[in-house]
Amino acid sequence: MSIQVKDANGNIKYFGTTQEGDNTNPFLSIPADFYLEVRKGNVPKHSLVQKFGAIQGITTTLTPATTSGKYPTPTAPVSLEIVSDSTDDTAAGTGARSVVIEGTSNTNGVWTEEVQEITMNGTTAVAVPNDMLRVYRMYVKTSGSYATPITPSHNSTITVRESGGGTIWQTLISNSSFGLAQSEIAVYTIPKGYTGYILSKNVTIESTKTANIFLFVREDADVVTAPFSPMRVKELERNLAAFTSRQPTAPLLKIIGPADVGFIAQSTSTTTSLSIEFEILLVED
Repeated sequence: MSIQVKDANGNIKYFGTTQEGDNTNPFLSIPADFYLEVRKGNVPKHSLVQKFGAIQGITTTLTPATTSGKYPTPTAPVSLEIVSDSTDDTAAGTGARSVVIEGTSNTNGVWTEEVQEITMNGTTAVAVPNDMLRVYRMYVKTSGSYATPITPSHNSTITVRESGGGTIWQTLISNSSFGLAQSEIAVYTIPKGYTGYILSKNVTIESTKTANIFLFVREDADVVTAPFSPMRVKELERNLAAFTSRQPTAPLLKIIGPADVGFIAQSTSTTTSLSIEFEILLVED
């Protein structure tokens, strides 16, 4: 049986078919404005995830496309802390007063999304309350300055690292004197209970330079005893130069969570810099 779903103005939002006699569980087809409706929050259990990352000074060593050059993937949650290299980033300071980190943990169920807001204490490290399996985004939540191009929300490097001054996980940096207030991490971990569909990707490489770009996926990330699921390369572009973009009609990949997905890269000869952006349609199972 054909059905139509209309908005308050009578415009058709979705259309499709449903089982005969069942008006509560429609099988909806995708209209032209489907992704706009997802972004507006009008499609239950669907959301869009935009990820972008950048790295400077990449060599011939394979490196995650993140400003820290890292994307740790431990098999058990790790205790973390956050710290700045500026005393301005504190609860009453002129810089970043609080920072949000997003990732994956076992706090709300195994391998589920975790969002934590932490009040900064300048150059003194502050413990992240809940242990983490992944950190795929961090950003300034509140600042002591009403920012402008010459008065940034923070003018510092803010670092998430393992407790006790351990291994760096992610950094939130400044571009020259302008604090970005947003991390650049071209990797994502799809939580358990979700399926991701890669919709598009864009890669930009420093002029006159070339690099190899690996799109990798590790499904079954919660399998933490051997045999493990591999980090499998799903797309490899060799000697890539300048800019490339893929925005196909159908998604590039379907990935069942929990799963790591993202980009690692290497320069083919001389040191280079690059940035990568991709978008995922996330569907709750």
